Amino acid sequence: MTRPLSWLVVFSLILGVVACGGKSDGTGSSTTAKPALRYQFEKGATLRYLNTTENKTEGGMMNFSQHQEHGLLWKVHEVDGQGNATIHITYESVKAHMEGPQGVMEFDSTKGLGDGRDPFGQTMSAFVGKTVTMTVNPFGNVLNVDGLDAILDAALKDNPMADFVRGTFNDEAMSQTIQNSMALLPDTEPEVGDSWSQAYSAPAGMAGTMSVDLKNSFDAIQEVEGGKLAKILILGTFDMSAIQAPEDTGENPMAAMLSQMKVSDGKVDGEVVFDMSHGRVETQRTTVTMVMEMMGQQMKSTTTTTVKRID
Repeated sequence: MTRPLSWLVVFSLILGVVACGGKSDGTGSSTTAKPALRYQFEKGATLRYLNTTENKTEGGMMNFSQHQEHGLLWKVHEVDGQGNATIHITYESVKAHMEGPQGVMEFDSTKGLGDGRDPFGQTMSAFVGKTVTMTVNPFGNVLNVDGLDAILDAALKDNPMADFVRGTFNDEAMSQTIQNSMALLPDTEPEVGDSWSQAYSAPAGMAGTMSVDLKNSFDAIQEVEGGKLAKILILGTFDMSAIQAPEDTGENPMAAMLSQMKVSDGKVDGEVVFDMSHGRVETQRTTVTMVMEMMGQQMKSTTTTTVKRID
């Protein structure tokens, strides 16, 4: 893979953290407390999640598919008197298989990190073993994200797209993005059948700003051994019509092309299983579809992200 496409890899890797943000790291509060749709955090708790991303983009000049798996370790480092938790999120493993105009690219950190000469391997391996720190409150409001900038410095070394990627996926921008992911819970105590809206804007890199409108519904409660699981349905739309081209694309033809991308017919649907007794998300599936137009050609993209608590 040539350097200009590395931002696609970085985007998927970072989404691994963002998606797990929806499954906040709360573990183990007493199940004798009244179950609620609130994140609960306990100092010293550890959890592991497997995040899987499947993407397929077809049409025009860019037929592209990818499969990525990220093994993430969450450690609750500290919890203050208001329940705000500082959480360390470490990439324990990264696997990827990508196919596109530039051929097939593969990486599997369980088989080694490579010799550093392969740009694709360099980008992927830069995340393995690295940690991002997040502070979040019980309502899913992200107070701080730290550590991503340093990872990007390694992942994007000598990459001509580095400035564009850093402009979107830095600590400040990702704090907002993760909060949007975690803020799927209402600020009231809903009953089964209730729904609530979620609208926000998020940075979308060279495509400008993404505007999202979601409707979350409290679909059901399932009694299980040790507590209760809530099923939350997510349905919504988004657009990225506010295109803003960078002032200077320099020698980056890919940057110039992507800056003119238009997105339409953006749809989101998903399902979350939230452990009300322990204040954490057990599983989540989110599917995003969109139509992209670039250089007069249309492409349809479908991305499905699933996250499962495995420990």
